[in-house]
Amino acid sequence: MPKQKDYTLTQAEQKQIREAMKSKQAKVVKRATIVHSLHLGHRPDELAQVHDVSLPTIYACFNRFKEAGIEGLADKGRSGRPRKATVAYILLLEKTLDIDPKEQGYAFTMWTQSRLRTFLAQETGIELSRSVFQALMQELGYRYRRPKRELGHEQDTALREQVKDALDELKKEPRHATSNYSLWTKPPSD
Repeated sequence: MPKQKDYTLTQAEQKQIREAMKSKQAKVVKRATIVHSLHLGHRPDELAQVHDVSLPTIYACFNRFKEAGIEGLADKGRSGRPRKATVAYILLLEKTLDIDPKEQGYAFTMWTQSRLRTFLAQETGIELSRSVFQALMQELGYRYRRPKRELGHEQDTALREQVKDALDELKKEPRHATSNYSLWTKPPSD
């Protein structure tokens, strides 16, 4: 039978774990909860089932906390491909969004995603895919809204007033009672 490991924590460690359990990072909270549950006497195999993780993950949580404290519970940085959008790209993006495209010599008045990506690619030489650009915009706090089209300046004001008056008159007429208990209705007989 394997030797039972001691999972008791010192007073200072218990205080650290309680603080970690209030973290804004969900993974840190989960790992801190596992360490705290081990301290309270729960078996590692029970915790593995409850938290839906493997037994080595339970041991790793405890060992990481013992070695590095709360910092050990957080995810470590991961290697990967460096980001294509540089700081200069992001600054130009934000600057461009504040400028009317007509000032840049374009015939359009609104920046769409594809127009903006094309302009930035020409200026910086950095081409981002649609999904990466969309994620960048979301990360920066921007969201795309469709423009509302206002055609009031092209409408005949006299005709518009006539229609408004006609609608007001229709609203004044009494409505006929309709049935509430069936989808089938009949016009009232006079």
